[in-house]
Amino acid sequence: MLYIMLPSILFWLIIFPSSCKFHVTDASLTQFNLRSNNTLDYNLKVSITVRNPNNNIIVYYGRITSIAWYKDNDFSWVSLTPFGQCRKNTTFLQAVFEGKSVIKHKSKELGEYKDETSVGI
Repeated sequence: MLYIMLPSILFWLIIFPSSCKFHVTDASLTQFNLRSNNTLDYNLKVSITVRNPNNNIIVYYGRITSIAWYKDNDFSWVSLTPFGQCRKNTTFLQAVFEGKSVIKHKSKELGEYKDETSVGI
């Protein structure tokens, strides 16, 4: 029994992959206007780092979607270019969200938006 368990445990310790880490490292919001007809005008650029902490595993990202939201409302989606990532590697990505979107919000959320914009948030 030990002859089966020991190699299995060693295999798991050596090969078991760690989760890749995604972090937003910078964001630039140049436009964010919610009009009275529930239309949001926006221009947001986000810099993202992706870290593969694994020693033995190369990761391939076949589909990456970045989603922007405000007050529980998704307002934009961006598909990023698929890529492969070598071992112990950090990759830098950029997502650009710009355009117009109709969002549904409650009166409380509209009040919060007005309060936030009045103080410059």
